[in-house]
Amino acid sequence: MYITKKRFGKKVYYYIVENKIINGRPTMKHVLYLGTVQKILGVFREFLKKKV
Repeated sequence: MYITKKRFGKKVYYYIVENKIINGRPTMKHVLYLGTVQKILGVFREFLKKKV
């Protein structure tokens, strides 16, 4: 599994994906949608507030 980004217009979205072989061809399978950088940082900040 790894993190990849996709660009839609001017926005960039991040996903956790893994490679799977489907019909004999390697394809990316989206495992989890992470969102934009702002959303990821917001979740991380909330986690740190709860941790402290």
